[in-house]
Amino acid sequence: MTDLYIQDVTLRDGMHAVAHRYTVEQVRTIAAALDAAGVAAIEVAHGDGLAGSSVNYGHGAASDADWIAAAAEVMTNAKLTTLLLPGIGTIAD
Repeated sequence: MTDLYIQDVTLRDGMHAVAHRYTVEQVRTIAAALDAAGVAAIEVAHGDGLAGSSVNYGHGAASDADWIAAAAEVMTNAKLTTLLLPGIGTIAD
């Protein structure tokens, strides 16, 4: 039997569906539920990746750092991942 590796992107790609408006508390709640469900990794950032919050891509309800910190506070098993798109995010991100 092959093990499945499931990485959930609700808190990154799913940001598009809610115009990047997840609150920090919603991120905590969703990340805790995904962690409890046993997903292997949870991806967290603006829908367009780190530094995506802008006039061009839509401003987020919080910063990437705040969203990531909120998820990290409640995750105990899953790996915390993020996305950096060259040309949007920079080395500093």
